[in-house]
Amino acid sequence: MDALTSIDTESRTCTLQAGMRSTRAEQLLGEHGFTLGHFPQSYEDASIGGYAATRAAGQASAGYGRFDEMVIGLVLATPGGTITLGAAQKSAAGPDLRELVMGSEGTLGVITEVTVRVHPAPEERTYDGWRFDSFEQGAAALRTLVQDGPVPTVLRLSDEAETAVNLADPSGNSGSGPGGCLSIAGYEGQTGQVAYGASKAAILGMSLPLARDLAPVGIRVCAIAPGTMGTPLMQSAPEEMKAKLVENIVFPRRMGEPEEFALLVESIVTNPYLNGENIRLDGALRFPPK
Repeated sequence: MDALTSIDTESRTCTLQAGMRSTRAEQLLGEHGFTLGHFPQSYEDASIGGYAATRAAGQASAGYGRFDEMVIGLVLATPGGTITLGAAQKSAAGPDLRELVMGSEGTLGVITEVTVRVHPAPEERTYDGWRFDSFEQGAAALRTLVQDGPVPTVLRLSDEAETAVNLADPSGNSGSGPGGCLSIAGYEGQTGQVAYGASKAAILGMSLPLARDLAPVGIRVCAIAPGTMGTPLMQSAPEEMKAKLVENIVFPRRMGEPEEFALLVESIVTNPYLNGENIRLDGALRFPPK
């Protein structure tokens, strides 16, 4: 009951027996270059079947999803026999009984096997901490990240009380710790994308809180998220590199012009009702994983 019975590297799925512990699952998947991406506080002791039976969520669920969102199939042992549910990545054929079993906590039977989506093991990880003056301000920033992206792998916001406890100085030399609310954002990904995603997320997450803070003095705040722009530095790059960058742009399939960036700035400045917005200028570009 604790084996990795199969792994499909093309579809990025694997089948695990329900008694396998999380640590062992990560070890076996790591040998194939993958991760499950599920790290709850019970990670050291919890089992794969337990995750499914309780609809577990973990520290990295913002990026990888809750465990029930990873499950594409499972086997349930019941007094009336064994039931196999799910098989395809997606299905539109009637009710999904997997949803009934997940979270049932053993009341409908015992989960003996789970088929889940897996992810390429990240090459880089970066984590940043931010402190907001209030929970409302922090929630607004995190909402912007989740709705507009890039969504962090780990995203957590503590209220004032939890922040005071977490940041308190045990020696007592600095009082009860700073005020405000602490947020932790973590990004995982392939080489060259983690730092990019983290820096862009920081800017996007600040635009709306800044707009609200500066509204009393009549200052508007908008952020521009440019894609691959044809700056003098970029134009001096090798042709092969430029062609590689352009192939991921949807339309128009070319680098953006500095004049187009200036036009957007002019539009923001001249439109007095535009405030607290994050505007992409990238031809619908989204960088794929490595």
